[in-house]
Amino acid sequence: MNEVIVTFKFCRFNPVRIERGAPAAQIQVFEDGESVGLFWMNTSDIQRNIQDY
Repeated sequence: MNEVIVTFKFCRFNPVRIERGAPAAQIQVFEDGESVGLFWMNTSDIQRNIQDY
């Protein structure tokens, strides 16, 4: 079975979202170099992804 390589790219920070209590960092996720989407993440989401990948 081939291992999927996951990478992340920070796209932007939205201070309005953080004021509302929503995740404020927009992160683009890639699997094997192909974009799989943009996701809003908070600090704990990012830390979990660092640990997992």
